[in-house]
Amino acid sequence: MRRLLSAAVLTIACASSAQAQLARPDTLEDTLTQLQSEFQKDPRISQTTIDLEQRYLSFRIDDGPLQISLPDTIHDTLQSSADDETREDALAQFVTFSINAAIAAAPDALPTLERIYPVIRPLGFGAEAAFNEFDHTPVRDAFSARPSKEEEALSKPVSLPFAANMEVFFVHDGDQVIDFITAQDLEQLELTPDGLLNIATLNLQNRDWDLTIEGGDGLHILSLDGNFETSYMLNRPFWEGVDVGLGTIVAVVAARDLVLFVDGDEAGAVENLRTLVDPATNEFPNPISTAPLFWRDGAWRSIE
Repeated sequence: MRRLLSAAVLTIACASSAQAQLARPDTLEDTLTQLQSEFQKDPRISQTTIDLEQRYLSFRIDDGPLQISLPDTIHDTLQSSADDETREDALAQFVTFSINAAIAAAPDALPTLERIYPVIRPLGFGAEAAFNEFDHTPVRDAFSARPSKEEEALSKPVSLPFAANMEVFFVHDGDQVIDFITAQDLEQLELTPDGLLNIATLNLQNRDWDLTIEGGDGLHILSLDGNFETSYMLNRPFWEGVDVGLGTIVAVVAARDLVLFVDGDEAGAVENLRTLVDPATNEFPNPISTAPLFWRDGAWRSIE
């Protein structure tokens, strides 16, 4: 089974010295161009391709399987670095880490049950056989033969209905890579989707998360690490605790790293929430849904 590297989970530590200089990128396109140039310096890289529409760079190591590098983390680092030398060093570290992580990943290793968590994604996410790991955009490897129907079915991520236009998916949080759980994984684990949901939900509740609640003026924003904010929609004990302090909880899973909620009993709160997540007002990276959900009897339901 193919695993695609998600560079969104990497943390870059910038050293102070470097041989070359790198200008601060003005746009994500600039970062992707700089990223491609750095990848191409490594003799192990046989191919790089930039997809501007879907905001990622794909690469191959020694003509191996397609890998995906998401530029958001390194883009922020390059923009905030103090000088060109620091940027150059950070970019080199990012690429080296990405390549080494891709090489070290064991693509057919059985997921560890204790490291599986639920996440929320849009309805239809991962509908194609090859999909961009930990990002809602499907990716077809144009350089490989189309998989058989059986292979295609086994490679699709496992999902269950959630609410409105969203579904629950499952990810394995490895040391360096986050992978979606596929039908093939589920078959090897000898689990049903509902059984997997029970395990993932317990893992979510038992993990010691570094969660903060941000916001103001009645708007609350869940803040984690950029990868598991949507997971908290499945954390029933958390919302039962929030329910003690608020009236009707209304939440929107706006993006992969953005969950917002308000007290629906407050005048104008739900309307303000709708305005905030309206694409005409704000455009979020990796959007998921604009549908407001309300919390009742331990479950989320669509307002519409």
